[in-house]
Amino acid sequence: MPCSITILVRVGLALAEQGGFGHSKQNTTIKQKTLDRRTSVQQTTQHAVTLIPGDGIGPEVVGAAQRVIEAAGVQIAWETAEASKKVFEKGIASGVARETMESLASTKLALKGPLETPIGYGGKSANVTLRKLFEAFANIRLVRELPGVITPFSGRGIDLAVVRENVEDLYAGIEHDQTPDVSQCLKLISHKGT
Repeated sequence: MPCSITILVRVGLALAEQGGFGHSKQNTTIKQKTLDRRTSVQQTTQHAVTLIPGDGIGPEVVGAAQRVIEAAGVQIAWETAEASKKVFEKGIASGVARETMESLASTKLALKGPLETPIGYGGKSANVTLRKLFEAFANIRLVRELPGVITPFSGRGIDLAVVRENVEDLYAGIEHDQTPDVSQCLKLISHKGT
C-alpha cells in the first residue's frame, strides 16, 4: 500500500504545480521584495483533499504521506472522512459513509489508506464501492530500480508502470452463494472497459 500512497503523492504534487485539483480555496499572501526596484506578489493556493485514513496500518502510512506533502510545501485543506470497518460497524452496507461520498464528489481527490472488509456485515468491499462510484478504473503501480538497493534484478535498469483495470472483471464484485458450500463470482468485461 505505501506504493499507492507514493503515487497519490506524486500525482498530487504534479496537480498542485499545475493547479489541477478539484476545487481550491484561494489564500493570497503578499510578500514585498525589492528586486531591481520591482515588487513581486506571490500567490499560494490551498487545495481541498479528502483524507481517508483507513484501517490497520492505514493511519500510520497516511500520516507519513501527509508529512511528505507538507514538507514539499503543498498547501492542503484536509477533509477527513470515514470508510471501511468503522462504517460497516455502524450498519452501512457499502462501507462508505454518505459524508465521505459527498466530500469525494466535491474535492475530486483523495489520500486513502488500506481499507479492511470485515466478515459478517453483509456488505461488499468499501474499495469496490469507491471504485465504482467514482469510476476509478485503473490501479497504477510504478516499479523502478533504486540505486544502492541490491535485489536479484539489480543492474537491469528497471523502470516501468503496471496499469491494472480494477472495476470490471472479478473486481465487479458480483458474487453470491449457490449452496452453503459453493460460491459463484461473475466475471464481466464490457467494450468500454477494455
